[in-house]
Amino acid sequence: MSQHIFKWTMKLFVHLLDLIVLNSWIPLYSCGAKYTHQEFGLLVVRNLIEEARKRQDFPTPRLVGRPSVAAKNVV
Repeated sequence: MSQHIFKWTMKLFVHLLDLIVLNSWIPLYSCGAKYTHQEFGLLVVRNLIEEARKRQDFPTPRLVGRPSVAAKNVV
């Protein structure tokens, strides 16, 4: 069951990403940019991956200070 959900969600994600790339490329191309649709798509995906890597480099912030009263009641 979970593989079935993964398949359609991945297809939807890729389809929406392709639509976003196309809708971004059309105005760029009409302004005279020299990228093809495929080159622009690869550039966008590479930049998304680089940004995701940058965000993973930072450790999760630790909570500093005295715990709240509600936190003491949690087991």
